[in-house]
Amino acid sequence: MMNKLVIFDLDGTLLNSKNEVTEASKKAIWKCKERGDYIAYITGRGIIKTKKFIKDLPCDAFACNNGSKIYCKDKLIQSNCIDFHYAKQFLEKECANKNFFVVMEPYKYLNYEDKKIDNIDYFKADIKSLPKNQIDMISIRNREGIDVEKYDILQFKKSGANELMVNSKKATKLNALKVIAEFFEILKENIISFGDDFSDIEVFNNSGISVAMGNAIPELKEIASHITDDNNNEGVANYINKVLYKE
Repeated sequence: MMNKLVIFDLDGTLLNSKNEVTEASKKAIWKCKERGDYIAYITGRGIIKTKKFIKDLPCDAFACNNGSKIYCKDKLIQSNCIDFHYAKQFLEKECANKNFFVVMEPYKYLNYEDKKIDNIDYFKADIKSLPKNQIDMISIRNREGIDVEKYDILQFKKSGANELMVNSKKATKLNALKVIAEFFEILKENIISFGDDFSDIEVFNNSGISVAMGNAIPELKEIASHITDDNNNEGVANYINKVLYKE
């Protein structure tokens, strides 16, 4: 039996609305690992939170901040960050009057209050005072009015109702998928991916099996090979247990 590469998005997919991975999901993913599958996570989350969420799970590879950093077997394989000075110019021009946060590991900058975000991890300062680190990702909460065509080295992805995720053009979930698949020598037909949002479309289009969550956006469900239950009703575990590896 050929080894498979099973790819999980985190928010809205593996994580429920309480930002938890359920015990049923953990058992299901371990079942995949015991069958000989490679397990990977490709997420918009930063490295600290990604590691926190997957600490009790098998992990052969992960890509954080939508592919800004890609790790295989705990080693950094590829880094695709935004140059600090270029990112700073973008923030000053496009985001002065918008709600946004910036991930620049190990720092995070947040210019608004949001109960859904653990503000302890973030600091507040004027844009001009940002530490001179490479930028992993910028997330903008109100995306209207930004002329994305101006920035040829940036990658823009919609997220949720009105958010915009900004990365280096090289930092995509698709690139992360290709890097991880090549590392483990896995062909497209042996890739299984789970997701729920716009950024997962490119992953689904390059997977042999694509599983959209019940809470996924319509655009993702349209191209998915399977639709499972939502992230609050054991969607990941149910697909693995009832379809992929029937109990």
